[in-house]
Amino acid sequence: MKIEKFKKLKDGVYELKLDNNDVIFTYEEVILKYELLINKELDNKKIKEIDELNNYYKCYYTAIKSIKKRSYTRKELYQKLKDEFDNETLNKVLDTLETSGYIDDKFYANSYIHRQIISTSHGPIRIKRDLEEKGVDIKIIEEAMNEFTEEVEIEKIDKLVKKGFNSNHSKGNNYVIKKIRNDLIYQGFSQELIERALSKVKLSDDSDIREKEYNKIKNRLSRKYSGKELEYKIKEKMALKGFY
Repeated sequence: MKIEKFKKLKDGVYELKLDNNDVIFTYEEVILKYELLINKELDNKKIKEIDELNNYYKCYYTAIKSIKKRSYTRKELYQKLKDEFDNETLNKVLDTLETSGYIDDKFYANSYIHRQIISTSHGPIRIKRDLEEKGVDIKIIEEAMNEFTEEVEIEKIDKLVKKGFNSNHSKGNNYVIKKIRNDLIYQGFSQELIERALSKVKLSDDSDIREKEYNKIKNRLSRKYSGKELEYKIKEKMALKGFY
């Protein structure tokens, strides 16, 4: 078989038309490796080799295209491409990308932690768990987590505690404290540091809020209930707001 025509397509792909009307889609690297611009004769063995190498470069350029959009850990990129390419080819490509620095779990972990500290309310426990799920080695995570010092964690907790009280004006102290505690635990902060921060809070008298909420709830529920049933319903609603 002989190559009759070359045609360059997008994304570095070339179309080769053979004299038997077969068409091969390949890449510049393959053309250079087999000197296809000079040696235009192809046998079945060479076509098979070209097919195998094409698969590699298709995987490679698909991975590069993904990386240009955002950063990936090795595991994330593997998970993204595993259904499209065979395991051996994909791992060869990932090895190449690691060697060339296109994927770097250590750099990824450092950047990820820095972004989380600056732009999110996530604590170190959650960040560490997220990086583990992304496939970053625990030793890399532990080293990178040094940036999230206890001082940084305390500062973030104090800000979130203050924000929690400021955004719950119609709730009782018990409700607010419980909500803040649960939120901070969910966000991945140390329970010891959470309790330390909450113990420093000077609670204001919430009796005025209690009375206001009681009257509001009573006025609303009295349209439907009365007597003991009304009082029970009021207590139920008040309890949900942290007034016991």
